[in-house]
Amino acid sequence: MWEAESRITDAELEIMRALWASEEPMTLAQLKAALAERHGWSGDTTKTLLRRLCEKGAVGQEKRKVYCYRPLVARDQLGRYHTQKLIDKLYAGSAKAMVAALLAAALICGVLEWKRNWFYRMFCPLTAAGAMAWAALGRWEFSETALGIPGLLLYPLTGIMTAAALVTALAEAIRREITSRTEARLLAQRGALAQSSYEALRRQHEQVMMLRHDMVKHLRVLRQTVTDEKAAAYLDDLIGENEKIRPVVQSGNEMLDVILNSKLSAAADAGIAVELAHTQAPDKLPLTDAELCSLMLNLLDNAVEAASAAGVKRRYIKLDMHIRNHFFVFVCENGATLDWINKETAPERGLGLKVIRQIVERYGNLSNTEYGDDYYKVKVLIPLRQPLK
Repeated sequence: MWEAESRITDAELEIMRALWASEEPMTLAQLKAALAERHGWSGDTTKTLLRRLCEKGAVGQEKRKVYCYRPLVARDQLGRYHTQKLIDKLYAGSAKAMVAALLAAALICGVLEWKRNWFYRMFCPLTAAGAMAWAALGRWEFSETALGIPGLLLYPLTGIMTAAALVTALAEAIRREITSRTEARLLAQRGALAQSSYEALRRQHEQVMMLRHDMVKHLRVLRQTVTDEKAAAYLDDLIGENEKIRPVVQSGNEMLDVILNSKLSAAADAGIAVELAHTQAPDKLPLTDAELCSLMLNLLDNAVEAASAAGVKRRYIKLDMHIRNHFFVFVCENGATLDWINKETAPERGLGLKVIRQIVERYGNLSNTEYGDDYYKVKVLIPLRQPLK
């Protein structure tokens, strides 16, 4: 018969675990094989530990063809024993003292995490309200103490804190679900807005190109009717200059060119220096038109906003887009302040960054964000479906 005073060591506990895991009694050979594989023990080590457990009454043996061994102590029985030993060691055998210490720790955590954690901001007031309501009903009685806390105080307080935790957990789950759905709706609306913005930019671009084309035709007709040499030379200069005008960005991808030329022109008008390292892009990307619009417009809108913020040391946007090893690499770096970076990357903010992250995750999640005291840099890699020739 196992006695609680007969302490089971950590090594002996491994023998017990092997026996608990087996539905049938185990032979010495089976135990040796299991523990040699798991811990690399020799057969003599397993035999010695098994003999000690038999002497302590924790393991029984029965004679069949060979001796078989089975546990005489249940796993939960041993667990209760170790729990009681811990209570005896740390709390002088008083379970009330242990509960009091745990409750005190929970309340201290609530105070420390009050500002940072929404859970505790709701949990602590609920607990306080429940305790005051219980006291107002005159339901608390005071008797023996545990660690200076009235013993009977612990039981209703434990129930109140448990109920408050459950209510808070439920409320937080509901809050997160509402937040998630609201955010999903806002992200969808932002994607649709990006698509409509691109369509407006594309129409504007087409109209400008048509006007420019028509103006060159009219100038040429006018040139043919002019006989004055000075007027003719002036018209020749106008026609030549007009034909030299090209978009700032010519990457090879029409949609990218429309978006980038529009946004970079707006950035230049706002006093932001624009730098272009490389402007190479495939004519077709694996992203849908809506995804490409949302990705680029959000990246550039964030860059313009950051570079325009008050306190920026250097107002600039630097773009580098090229093809490398069957990946389209897009790098956007811009001037920024730490205040803007901290605000934009806060969990409750940065809707544009969330849109970017969602799109990038669909294509391998290959992105990197880097920032310092005066700059913010985003690098995105989009795998190309087919190698470019």
